[in-house]
Amino acid sequence: MSTISIMPTDMAGCVRRWLAGVVVVVVLIFGGFAMPAHVMASAGQSETETTSGAVQVEEFPERNQDRDIRVYDTTDILTMAQEQSMEGELTRARGLGVEALVYTRMSDDSATESQAFADRLRVEWGVDSGDGADDGFVYLITVNPAAPDTNSILISTGANTLPIRQLDQSTMQGILDNEMAPQIEEGEFNQALLFGVRRVLNHADYSPPAPPDPTPWQADFQVASNLLGAGLLQLAVIGYFLAPALRERKFTLLPSTRSLTIYAAVIGTLAVGTGIVAIASRSTFGSLAALVVVIWAGCFVPLLIEFPFQRSESPASMLPAPVDTGATSMTGQVNG
Repeated sequence: MSTISIMPTDMAGCVRRWLAGVVVVVVLIFGGFAMPAHVMASAGQSETETTSGAVQVEEFPERNQDRDIRVYDTTDILTMAQEQSMEGELTRARGLGVEALVYTRMSDDSATESQAFADRLRVEWGVDSGDGADDGFVYLITVNPAAPDTNSILISTGANTLPIRQLDQSTMQGILDNEMAPQIEEGEFNQALLFGVRRVLNHADYSPPAPPDPTPWQADFQVASNLLGAGLLQLAVIGYFLAPALRERKFTLLPSTRSLTIYAAVIGTLAVGTGIVAIASRSTFGSLAALVVVIWAGCFVPLLIEFPFQRSESPASMLPAPVDTGATSMTGQVNG
């Protein structure tokens, strides 16, 4: 009786299948760890790009190498003729020592974000009259096609930009609020820029320089000049009635010619002296008070002197009276 044994053969097959399974598991494990770095990265690439695109910050623009270009109309809101005209205005400003640049863009940024963009543009693009001068202008127009009522214009200035003669920060802000911004609301972008640029040109080219600060003695005398001016105005009123009261012993609205002459001479002299002190001390009130009194004493009082009612004496009474010699007339006949 023969017996066929299959145990060894079956055992060997089972071992081989078990080893093959282990190898497959190991390969899958190591392959799974390797896939995120290669294969899985490609699978999630579109999602990553979409997510990063949602928070991607717009790349900051670079300035043209040609520094003579000062108008960057990236939104095409200006015509070619308007751009050329604006370039001419900015070149003229450069000749007066004022460096300025115009930039337009499309964005839904807030006013704070737009101001930060304009400030960064001025600094990174070097909009100033020289290295480190920090004295340039940037006019930024922000256009939002989705909400045109939010279109805006603002100005970025450096630490040393203002004042330009008598153009100071508050005056520039008034130009922006009262002249430029209303034009933007009406869609007149070029007109808004012209207002802003030409106001700067007018101050830089035509207005006198701002006066220096008063010296210590001027500051002290300004108070005295103001007091003198106030006293002079009061004296001009009181003196008109005081002169006839002292000279003619009466109160009248129409003093005599001599009283008016004395009054005008005294008050006019005092006004000239007050004006000299006020001008030297740069007192506006004192200067105006002195000017008013000088005009009164030199122009209006002489008219009162010639006023018809001042001539209380008739022409006949102005003739000299006949002289009485005391002699009596004799009439008679002389016989020879």
